[in-house]
Amino acid sequence: MAFMNVMTRNKLKIVIAEAYKLKKKEGKVNSTVQNLNSKILRAKTKLEVVSAVKEKARSIVRSLSHTLEKLKIKIKEAKQENELIGGDVRRRSGEGRGEGLENVAVAVAMGDVQPHRTCGGEGARRTTKVRGRGDGRGEGPEAVAVAEKVVVMVAMGEAQQRGGYG
Repeated sequence: MAFMNVMTRNKLKIVIAEAYKLKKKEGKVNSTVQNLNSKILRAKTKLEVVSAVKEKARSIVRSLSHTLEKLKIKIKEAKQENELIGGDVRRRSGEGRGEGLENVAVAVAMGDVQPHRTCGGEGARRTTKVRGRGDGRGEGPEAVAVAEKVVVMVAMGEAQQRGGYG
């Protein structure tokens, strides 16, 4: 029986050694699984962040596209208004100086242009106020250009009436 006890002890040592090796491998496998799980969670978080950023970018693109369309419409309206004002200026300026001054007088009478003098003496600077076109936006660059032309034409007309400059 002593022989059986020795053999049983040897087999028991082998089984214990095998069990130890298996537990060690199981620990490594568990460690690897936990490591992979944490990597998956980090990747998932990054994916969620990227998805959120992508959606935000899409939202910004939609907003900018909408704004671009509005700006295109405003540019088109401004070009049309510019053409109307240019035609109005050409119609009012006429061919010669005298005809242009008559048209300025008509514009003043219609109330589109309101000339007035600033404080000063005989050579006081002439300024004008141009009323808006009813669009609620007030004076724009086109109105300023028209006003400058009116000032020049009125000044030239006054100089001709006095007998100077011409």
